Amino acid sequence: NSGVMVLKPSIETYMNLTRALEGVRLHESVFYEQGFLADFFKDTWAALPACFNFCVRYLRRPLYKDLNASNVAILHFAKCKPWDMSLRALAQKEADAQVPPGPPER
Repeated sequence: NSGVMVLKPSIETYMNLTRALEGVRLHESVFYEQGFLADFFKDTWAALPACFNFCVRYLRRPLYKDLNASNVAILHFAKCKPWDMSLRALAQKEADAQVPPGPPER
């Protein structure tokens, strides 16, 4: 996923990317540039520690259990952005879906 990436500058990689993109229509590709980059770097990428890619959309996942505002370096807003009010209802629905259900009502 190219939501958050760290790249080592390289003319060789740039040239290879440029060649690989010839004739590619990203807007017609599955996952757009993310799919292309996933294929291009498929054998050479390494996952970042969760604190460098804290995906707010999935904040209740076990991966993030030890993270909080004081030890997260990058907040990654996948899909719903806090500044996009048109997606506010969807963002709230996704956040609510992550909350474990409470005890049944009586």
